[in-house]
Amino acid sequence: MIYNKTLNLTDYAFLPEIQDIKFIHKLLVDKGVANRFEHHHRAWEYGLALHALKANNATTILDVGGGGSIFAPTAAWCGMQVIQVDPEGYGHWAKEQEQVILRTLPYVQVDFFDYQDDTKYDAVTAISVIEHVERDHDFML
Repeated sequence: MIYNKTLNLTDYAFLPEIQDIKFIHKLLVDKGVANRFEHHHRAWEYGLALHALKANNATTILDVGGGGSIFAPTAAWCGMQVIQVDPEGYGHWAKEQEQVILRTLPYVQVDFFDYQDDTKYDAVTAISVIEHVERDHDFML
């Protein structure tokens, strides 16, 4: 699956997945659950990713480096099975998020280079991650 697009403000009006992102963000905030939603354009990034996943009938997702974001809980809420792999300690956030959305959000705290799993996924997401990876060339292989 190849999908790319530059930001267009009209996307906010026609991508229903952006509304899903905003809904889950509000739900988590209203319940006092921590999440990473640092910039307004995250709704666009995550919504566009969800839109592409849905368009390609992806249901099993490996989310690399997205720990604590609202992408995984929103994807899970939309019916996808998402496992998060992140070197940071956001596992407690994933547990809190899954209690609010009533979906399972597996979280593995490990560097992606050390992650070992034979599971086949429909898609791998790494949203706003590459700028944090020192060995970016190896990451892309």
